[in-house]
Amino acid sequence: MKGLLFTVVLFCAFLCVTNAQDSDDFASKTYVRMGGGGTSFHGADDVILMTDFNLGVQVLASRIPAWSLAVGKQWGLASGGFYAGAEASIGNSGCVYDSDLCDYPVPEEDACYLRYDFTHLQLMPMVGECASLSRNVDFDIHVGLFGSCNLKNSCTQRLYGSLETTEPLDMRSFRRLDAGLAGGFGFWFYDRINVDFLYQYGLVKRSDFWGKTSTCLIRLGYAF
Repeated sequence: MKGLLFTVVLFCAFLCVTNAQDSDDFASKTYVRMGGGGTSFHGADDVILMTDFNLGVQVLASRIPAWSLAVGKQWGLASGGFYAGAEASIGNSGCVYDSDLCDYPVPEEDACYLRYDFTHLQLMPMVGECASLSRNVDFDIHVGLFGSCNLKNSCTQRLYGSLETTEPLDMRSFRRLDAGLAGGFGFWFYDRINVDFLYQYGLVKRSDFWGKTSTCLIRLGYAF
């Protein structure tokens, strides 16, 4: 499944490049974007802690800070502000299970902290439309697919009062490839400066336990 989705992303990116045409339309741009937000897993299993009182405390997956640095290209299509585009980026995903965030107070000797971090390369083909709101402000909405491959991974853990440790994940315990849906909107100012809001919804479970990627980003961009 993950290999098929990743192949679809690459194929869509190829179609964007081959079917798009250069144009003087205001939707055509080459840009860089960078920013941050939050990332976690949706559909993940919960961690259940047994306390001194023999109570099962449910620890939910929570967000960790996310970041992204992207280079992108938009090709204006024949009709108005419609465009096809693609981004290549480096960024991160992951999540944390932290008993300190539980509604029920957990004693230190029973506490848990599990944080998973992935650094990835990502490709995101997309289609969108730019609409002029005023002389110097354009509204941009876009949807697409993303595919990513992990370059680096780590797990930071502290369980039941043990010392905190950080080490690479077992290569057999997670899936390096990820793919899913993406959508967002933003504003272009003076056709050069951009504020962009992006959400990515993963369709591939990172492991049998962790669930799928969910990432929200706010990015600033500049078009050349």
